[in-house]
Amino acid sequence: MLVCGTFLGTGGKPAAAADSYNAFRNASVKGPLIAGLGEGNTWVPQGLALVPSKDWVITSHYRGQENSWQVSGIVITSTTTNKRIKTLYLYDNPIIPHMGNVGGLAVSKNHLWIVSGFTIYKIPLSTLSEKKDNSRVMMTGYEVNHKASYAAYSDGVLWVGEYMDGKDSGKTTCDAGPNGRLYGYKLNSSDDLSAKPKASYTRATPDRIQGLAISKDYIVYSQSCGRDVSSKLLFYPGSNPAKKLRSVTLPPMAEGISFSGSVLYTLFESGASKYKGSPYPLKNIYLINTKKLKI
Repeated sequence: MLVCGTFLGTGGKPAAAADSYNAFRNASVKGPLIAGLGEGNTWVPQGLALVPSKDWVITSHYRGQENSWQVSGIVITSTTTNKRIKTLYLYDNPIIPHMGNVGGLAVSKNHLWIVSGFTIYKIPLSTLSEKKDNSRVMMTGYEVNHKASYAAYSDGVLWVGEYMDGKDSGKTTCDAGPNGRLYGYKLNSSDDLSAKPKASYTRATPDRIQGLAISKDYIVYSQSCGRDVSSKLLFYPGSNPAKKLRSVTLPPMAEGISFSGSVLYTLFESGASKYKGSPYPLKNIYLINTKKLKI
């Protein structure tokens, strides 16, 4: 059962800081615990995608330990019980583990898509169903000529975005940076990409984008950078992706997002041990009722 969410850290924050999150607090409830955040675990959550036909929410994680040679992975959790179903470890081939950032996830008709580095990866949903807990799963990769930082799927198109921040224009990392780009790749009748994918669509995005979600009404970006800087959800009409409707302030370090009807599943990385001491460590996925945001 879902309960009303609380998101302040244990340090007791000033009222003004809490007030800036009122819209988020009033519209959200706690969802499943984010896997891999227990004591001694170094996983950092990144991407999020839903599989409605199976009542799954899938999250991607990389190892946050410096000089770590540990494999990245995905966790499948039930959206009905909020319990973890299985953890799978990602491999580029049968013997080489994938150790990339795995920054974004998307689900199409038959595949889970994972973006990491300059590559789009796929895994058949049937393979995910067959694998046992704590198994290895091999991915098929498609190289692209841009950073592949986050992803979403809508109406036969796989959207892949590149993250840009101040470092990309010679400033401090979390300063405002140049616009990012979003690339749309049409999937074929087999729900697949060509061997050398070429984007059919491209558009500018705001900087510091960590996640993307698309519904029949809205295109939403999660924008964040840094453990001490509030995140934002940026809402655009689906009919005019260049006209921002509203921004909603969230606690720091928002990452992957995905729609289930009007509810926006939202993942945060602030609860990872890598960011211990963050002012608002969140260890649950949050479910935001966008109807309550009065966009």
